[in-house]
Amino acid sequence: MMSLTDIFFALSKTDDILSFEYLQSHQKQAWFCLLAQIAGMLPQEPDDVEAWRRDLIELSNGIVGAWALTNADLSEPAFLQSPVPEGTVDGWRDDIRYPDVLDILITSKNHDQKMARMARPNPEHWIYALVNLQTQEGFLGRGNYGIARMNGGFANRTMVELTPSKSWGGRFRFAVQILRSRFGDEVGQRLLWLPPWSGEKSESIAIQDCHALFVEICRRIRFVDGLSCLRTNTNGPRIDIPKELNGVTEDPWSPIVQGKSTKALTLSADGFSYKLMREVLSGDDYRHSVSNEPAILKRAGYLHGVGLARGQGKTDGFHERYIPIPAGKSSLFGIGAPLHKRSKTWASLASQAKVEVLYPSLRQLLTNGEGGKVESDRYVKWGHVFENKVDDAFFPALWDTAELDEKQANATWRNTLKQFANEVFDDAERSLPTSTARGWKARSAAQNIFGARIKKILDPVGEQTND
Repeated sequence: MMSLTDIFFALSKTDDILSFEYLQSHQKQAWFCLLAQIAGMLPQEPDDVEAWRRDLIELSNGIVGAWALTNADLSEPAFLQSPVPEGTVDGWRDDIRYPDVLDILITSKNHDQKMARMARPNPEHWIYALVNLQTQEGFLGRGNYGIARMNGGFANRTMVELTPSKSWGGRFRFAVQILRSRFGDEVGQRLLWLPPWSGEKSESIAIQDCHALFVEICRRIRFVDGLSCLRTNTNGPRIDIPKELNGVTEDPWSPIVQGKSTKALTLSADGFSYKLMREVLSGDDYRHSVSNEPAILKRAGYLHGVGLARGQGKTDGFHERYIPIPAGKSSLFGIGAPLHKRSKTWASLASQAKVEVLYPSLRQLLTNGEGGKVESDRYVKWGHVFENKVDDAFFPALWDTAELDEKQANATWRNTLKQFANEVFDDAERSLPTSTARGWKARSAAQNIFGARIKKILDPVGEQTND
């Protein structure tokens, strides 16, 4: 087992760490952010393992126990566990018997992820679950408040970063370099599990008193007697943040939605679609955070998004996506940059092809050529098939045509959309049920509309293309 200082040293100097045993997919974001935030708050890179140890202890105000999962002295903090000013944990609940019960996944239906399945946990299981809870959890009823870095109790903390590498070490070193350069001179409370916390609202820490990279906690948890996990409710959140901030806390990875109100991005069940990633990278209705500003990536790399979508009493899926970016191409995004207008045009054309070409044609098939209303769920699934094809092709096509002028690039993309639309329409025509007596009428009407619409939408005057 590697110590925390061993991990920091290895990540800062090598790519030797390929993965973390026992770390689950939905916990990777919280673990990476925690490591990067802590390292980013140090004034400079420690030279060796012992230097890392000294700097971490200094960061925790000299309290060695602040980095241990258990600390028998309740007047001191333990890792992500605040001191207990009452001096006793008598009356705290001991109903968290397994790490996955402590974790943030909602498994009440016992389907995809089973409940209480870690009957023989290792310390790492508890550590990763604790990190996930304290830095990612939302509101779960009175006394169970969530983190500050999300837009409301039922939202989520979404991570979008530009990075030159997929490796833990490569991502870590790049992120820490960005964080130190941007936030190195800031002051404020850093490790929010260090001050005593009785759970009273009056003890909430004001957000303006926190360092931009603060590591927060949201629940009163304490490990005692080995690895027995105790918890108790609070009368207020750990951080006092005005509601009107909507989760905007200078989070280095969270894109900021700009519109009628400014708010931290909440990832939906749709995950990281090409539309969302394009909008974030381009800055359309979004403000970049320091880790997804297009100018920071000077060489080939990735646009990486990760997050756990959640709602009221449910989990809407874990989502992660890496989009490869060739060298020099990320700087072509942003308001006014060469690919900004082009990517926006392409996304609009794709939407038009689905809504104005495919859907009317499919409705003709489903009504046997008579037209009229059709339940949307009978044809929308074909729109999803089309969207998936567009999603896979969008960014590669954008990079491939980056050197072409607008007319040539748009013509290439129109041809691609025509191909996808034809493939989906042909599949639907073979698969959708039609009346035996009126099948020919249905197919003829659908083909006529499809041909006319595709010519109107994807072959406009001045940009006619040869198939």
